[in-house]
Amino acid sequence: MKRKHLGVVLVLAVSLIGGPTVVAAAQLPAPVLSTSANAKLAPAKAVKRTTAKLNLRKSARISSASLVLVPKNTTLTILKVSGKWHQVKYKSKTGWVSGDYLTKHSTDKAKVYNYTKGYTTLRARASPSSSAIISVHRRSKVEVISKSGSWVKVKASGKTGFVPSSALVRLNPSVVNRWVNGKRKVYVKASSSSKSLGTLSSSTKVEWFRTSGSWQQVKTATGVGWVPSKYLSTKAIKPSVPDIKPASPKPPTVRPPELNYSTPRWTTNSVNVRIDAGTNFKSHGVIPAGEKVLQARSAGGWANVKTSKGAGWVTEQYLSEVEYKPVEVQYRWASGNINLRAGNSTAYKVLGVVPSGEKVTILESNNGWARVISSKGIGWMSETLLSKNMIARLQPDTLAVMDAVRARFQTLISSIGGIRSGSVGHSAGKAADIMIKDYRNPINVAKGNEVAQFLINNRSSLGVSYLIWQDKIWLGPAKGWEEYSKSGRYGQQFSGNWNDTTLHMDHIHVETYGDSGNRAPLFN
Repeated sequence: MKRKHLGVVLVLAVSLIGGPTVVAAAQLPAPVLSTSANAKLAPAKAVKRTTAKLNLRKSARISSASLVLVPKNTTLTILKVSGKWHQVKYKSKTGWVSGDYLTKHSTDKAKVYNYTKGYTTLRARASPSSSAIISVHRRSKVEVISKSGSWVKVKASGKTGFVPSSALVRLNPSVVNRWVNGKRKVYVKASSSSKSLGTLSSSTKVEWFRTSGSWQQVKTATGVGWVPSKYLSTKAIKPSVPDIKPASPKPPTVRPPELNYSTPRWTTNSVNVRIDAGTNFKSHGVIPAGEKVLQARSAGGWANVKTSKGAGWVTEQYLSEVEYKPVEVQYRWASGNINLRAGNSTAYKVLGVVPSGEKVTILESNNGWARVISSKGIGWMSETLLSKNMIARLQPDTLAVMDAVRARFQTLISSIGGIRSGSVGHSAGKAADIMIKDYRNPINVAKGNEVAQFLINNRSSLGVSYLIWQDKIWLGPAKGWEEYSKSGRYGQQFSGNWNDTTLHMDHIHVETYGDSGNRAPLFN
């Protein structure tokens, strides 16, 4: 008889497998006499999930036989409910499980969000020729719905459409700021004839969105608008501090009429003529270096003189007793990257390389060489390599393109051209020509395609505006690649002179915005 009772206890103890506690015989609830009488239909499509491994039982009581073991985290549809017992169907078997080990199940998938790397267009279909729904600013948070090839279906600002996958990143890009140079208006459109959103004070910090031509779109306290690029700086501008006027300026000293302005002096620098002896006194004006003045007397390092701006006081340190003729300062511009040498010939060592477009000060000339002051110090440069006219420097975006291409495709390229005449982009330092080795070789053409795609994929980081390659022109993701010479719209300056270079068969022409790239990490 004792053996029989022991068997009952063991059966009861293992009837709930994987549950939080072991059910002993003394803890058994009273048997449910009639499950059909007490059961209620579950709400339509009620779904719950198991929180532990448990038995699917034949009837709604713990002593009922187990039909099958249901694993943890299994989703079940509830058919009926009787007290804490729930009737469900699992693996073609219908039975009862304890509601103590069920929890509500959510069928909603976790939403996935991305961010826009730059200004992009939400389109109706996954195609660059599809109609535009809305424009989405840089750093906008969008909900990712699905992916289709190189396009992503997203929800942005309540609208659903498609954007290129290259326009999205998982983490929100860092904010790019600009600072307003002077007191400037913000316009609704990239035109000074459009409506003004308001006026920004000098040194105001704004968030940059994109560059279009000579305008930049920014986010301000009054909204998103446009400011001319020339009025925005990439570096913080310190607010101007007005001159502090003395609280109680000393009244002008009345000089006796018998003062004799007779001693000649010459100014050795541009100098203020002040109403009295001191820098805290108002200036009549500025007289240039080399002007002859007549001095009457001196006081505390100041001279009372008669000048072209009237009688007043100037510091004596800028006066000479002998006639002073100022030397005309001459400037030149480096026509390329030029060696700065220790002497006036190529036999002397190189002190550094002065970059193209840098302005240098001429100190003297000797045998076709000029001694100059430059960013690399004082040294000699060949005068044949110096221009009397200002030459543009390579812009930051162009330099970034050159560095990125050299780092990844050095064995493919023969050279990269930058500043030259004959092209608005090149002469402004906003363009680069990437020359391809053995460019008629199909293998190198394919590699050139890789270079072009690399630049397109990283256009926001590098500030790429457009490309020309293999007689095709790429003007942005909205248009893709188009015919170049055959279009009748592009390259008209080469009409009648088409060759491998003008057709851009031997090189990739990269036009940049100048300084609008966000310098985000590059995609290889």
